[in-house]
Amino acid sequence: MLERRGGGGFLSIFGMPFLLGGLFIMQVPLGIIPVNTDSASLPWFVFVLFGLPFAAVGAVLVFGRNGLTIDLGARRIYRWWGLIVPMKRKSESLDLFSRVRFDKHEGDSDTAATWPVSLVGETYAGRLTVDSPTDYAEGRRGAEELAEFLNLPLEDVTTGKKVVREPGSLNEPLRERIRRTGEDVRSLPPEPPDMKTRIAAAGNGYIISIPEPDGFRKSVPYLIFSVVFGLVMGWFFIRPVFSLSAPDSIRYMFGAFFTLLAVGPLLGALKRFLLRKTRLTIVTFTPAFFSVEERDGHKSIVKEIPADELEDLILPTRKAMLQDLDYTGMSRKQPLGDTGTPRMPDGKPVPKILLSLMKLAPGPGITAVSDRAIVTFGRGLPEPELAYIHGLIRKTIAGQ
Repeated sequence: MLERRGGGGFLSIFGMPFLLGGLFIMQVPLGIIPVNTDSASLPWFVFVLFGLPFAAVGAVLVFGRNGLTIDLGARRIYRWWGLIVPMKRKSESLDLFSRVRFDKHEGDSDTAATWPVSLVGETYAGRLTVDSPTDYAEGRRGAEELAEFLNLPLEDVTTGKKVVREPGSLNEPLRERIRRTGEDVRSLPPEPPDMKTRIAAAGNGYIISIPEPDGFRKSVPYLIFSVVFGLVMGWFFIRPVFSLSAPDSIRYMFGAFFTLLAVGPLLGALKRFLLRKTRLTIVTFTPAFFSVEERDGHKSIVKEIPADELEDLILPTRKAMLQDLDYTGMSRKQPLGDTGTPRMPDGKPVPKILLSLMKLAPGPGITAVSDRAIVTFGRGLPEPELAYIHGLIRKTIAGQ
């Protein structure tokens, strides 16, 4: 039996101000807590209308609880929701689900990215979320534990390409999987003649240097915008401030403020433009070692994955992404083979506008995956170049 519980903890702390604030507003007409205000000037229901939503949201956050129990013996999944104690329950058959899905939901300015672990099935509408941590390693570990517990395949779509692993080989290193399946990785894709990447042999491995794609094209618009912004600030703000009939200290103080506001973006744009050639991605790999170093001027961030922990090396090609498209109501058909026309999973031709948008989008890069880390490199490189790098890394890691 497997159990998951949610609610409480940080959510309770976050919801406490809402609950106390709502209760405080609603008690004003009753005078329980003395408040220096003329509450008689407003009807009592006005305070209730203002305070009730805050109190309700706070109560749900403070006292809300939920849980999920998977009973293998009964082949059932039990879910419940309530305030401190269960108040609503729902039960579903475990046989409705055929695989465990590990996904990524991008966050925004207010919320962090999450890594949901869910159950999906062909006969089940939607998905049943079991957990949704904000840490990749925690999410991947939970997905593997759930797949192993239920003896179901694990469908990993966190890299943009669907990868399905059977429960018996969830932690199998990429090198061992290549050897076990007998895959021939010695034949590499053709090397593009106009490669941007520099490749150098180093012992029994390689060091490849990937420049920032289109660094000049990306830096120039920012530089032009910063110059225009500085001129506008100088003409409409800085010049009038220094012309004010005010004490020198006031004019210099405000003039310095607007000058910094105008010059700051320009200095940042100049730095980005001048250091564009120093922004590199250095990938080092041997049969025993794999690392990715991101260089930006004097800054450097390195992520290392031992070869015996590297479980996947994913290259999401456009063709694979089209084949993996999935949405509610789509009926999948048997593959029609290469008909010369890109097709959706249901056999219909891919809309031309979608093909055009995919060509405009930069290459997704190559993603290296282990239980403890996930790192992507080579974003923006042409697909043939990525295919060559991908094949060279796999060949080297496999020792072939």
